[in-house]
Amino acid sequence: MSSELPAPEGSLTPPGDTGNEGSGGQPGNMDAPKDEGPDSRQERQDDKEGEQEPRREEREETAAAPPPPSGQGEAVPSGIDKGEEIKVTDPDGNLIEMQPLKHFNECPWSTALQAEITKAGFEKPSQIQAYAWPIALKGSDVVGIAATGSGKTIAFLFPAFDHILSNRIGSRDPTLLVLAPTRELAVQIEKEAHRFGNSSKIMTVCAYGGAPKFEQLKQMRNGCHCLIGTPGRLNDFLEGKQVRLDQVCKVVLDEADRMLDM
Repeated sequence: MSSELPAPEGSLTPPGDTGNEGSGGQPGNMDAPKDEGPDSRQERQDDKEGEQEPRREEREETAAAPPPPSGQGEAVPSGIDKGEEIKVTDPDGNLIEMQPLKHFNECPWSTALQAEITKAGFEKPSQIQAYAWPIALKGSDVVGIAATGSGKTIAFLFPAFDHILSNRIGSRDPTLLVLAPTRELAVQIEKEAHRFGNSSKIMTVCAYGGAPKFEQLKQMRNGCHCLIGTPGRLNDFLEGKQVRLDQVCKVVLDEADRMLDM
């Protein structure tokens, strides 16, 4: 069964502009009284500097302030109670009525995975997680549409991690294969996999072009549950018979529309 999850449209609120205050220009000759003496002009100039000084201090404080936290990378905590209409359909386009998850404790995640969720500060599943997890945990295929920053990486990693941990699968050959169209995206997925999988001893390897093959192969030979890679480098390894995929039972195409165009 394939389930299509449209992503809710969001909005970004840019931070307020704190750098538009000008210091003002010096008064010209036409603005000054003709009978104004040097002492009077100096007094007025001192007054102006006294007024400007707090503004300069404010700008310095603004420049020195650290930026707000970015939400810990891709897995941004987000609730599902925003009122957007989410449609779930079967492969024939028929609507499926389902109850999305509202709390992480509704999921069968291991104690270690639940602890990582708590550590990350997530209060409830994001929309893509709430709708995709019940379907994926039944062993069905899922096609999800979600924006960057929606928690989609965790949406596809956690069901696979649960399968690996529940079945005590070894790391001799990969069980989960994640393909991404670019090196940058593959590395981003790897970071999330390490972040949430290390405490469960899930071993992840990222294979992409532009880096030495030897190091990537060495990592895989040391153990790999989750192989994340780009198509070009994966093809190189397969053609050289340097990696086996016969144990893979979970496959993810991230940014599938781009992947299918390659």
